[in-house]
Amino acid sequence: MTLDEELLDAASRGDEARVTDALARGANVDATRGYKTSVDREVLEGTISALMLAIRNGHDRVAEVLIDRGADPDAADELTRRTPLVEAAARGEISVVEALIDAGASLDARDGMSNENAVTAAVVGGHAGITRQLVEAGAPIEPRAFEEATRRGKLDLAELFVERGLDPNKTQALEGAASAGRLDMIQWLLAQGVDLETHGSEALLRAANDGRAEAAAALVEAGVPIDVTTPYGWMPLHLAAYNGNAKTVRALLALGADPRADDGTGKTALDWAREAGKADCARLLEDALRT
Repeated sequence: MTLDEELLDAASRGDEARVTDALARGANVDATRGYKTSVDREVLEGTISALMLAIRNGHDRVAEVLIDRGADPDAADELTRRTPLVEAAARGEISVVEALIDAGASLDARDGMSNENAVTAAVVGGHAGITRQLVEAGAPIEPRAFEEATRRGKLDLAELFVERGLDPNKTQALEGAASAGRLDMIQWLLAQGVDLETHGSEALLRAANDGRAEAAAALVEAGVPIDVTTPYGWMPLHLAAYNGNAKTVRALLALGADPRADDGTGKTALDWAREAGKADCARLLEDALRT
C-alpha cells in the first residue's frame, strides 16, 4: 500500500493516528482515489479525496486534522463537483463546516448533480444551525433553500432568508407550502405579500391534487379563483375527486366549486371520480348535483 493509499484508508476509517503518521511520512494531503458508479446503466467515474472520505464517513476530527494540514477545502469530486463544504453541510457536521469556512472554502460552490449549494444542502438535511452559520459567513441563499424551508415549516429560516434579501415572489414557496399542506407557512407567505396572480393558481391546484383541504380553503379565501384550471382543463374539484380526496372535495364544494363544471371535454368531477373508482367522492358530488 502506498503512503497516499494508507492516508486514504485511514481517513475513511477515522483513524487519526494513522492519518497523522501518514502525513508525517510524506503522504499527499490532497490524495484522491478513483471510483465507479452507475447511473441509468451508464458507468461513470469520479474521484474522492481523503478529506471527502473523512467527511462522508462522519469522522469530523480527522477532517479537521486534514484541513489544518492544508487539505484543499474546495477539492471537488470530478464527477459530481460536490465540494467538502457542501458535503459537510448536507451531513450536519458543524465543526467541519466552521473549519472549512475558516480555511477559505468557496461559499458559492455547488453540487453539479443535485444542483444545490451548501445553504440548500443544509436546509434539505434539516441542519438549521449550519444554515445560519453559512448565511452569516456570506453564503448565497438560493430560491430552493427558501422553498425547502417553507415546505418544511422552518419559519425561523424563512424569516432569516427574507431578512437577507430573498424575494419570496421569485420562488415557488407558496406552491410548495400548499402541496405540503403547510397552512402556517401559507399564511406567513401571504402576509409577506406573495403575488397570488403569479403563484396562487398553481398553489391551489397543487393543494387540491395532494388532498390539502385546509390549504386549498386558505388560498380560495385569500382570493384565488376556485375555478382555475390546469393546461388540460382540470379544476381543483376535478383533481381532488380523481385522487379520492373526499375532505378536499367537501371543502371545495362548501367554498362554491361548481360540481357541473366540465374539463373542456365534457367530463365533470363526478365523471372522473367514478372513472377512478373513488366512491366517497362520487357520493359527495352526486349529493351536490341534487341540491
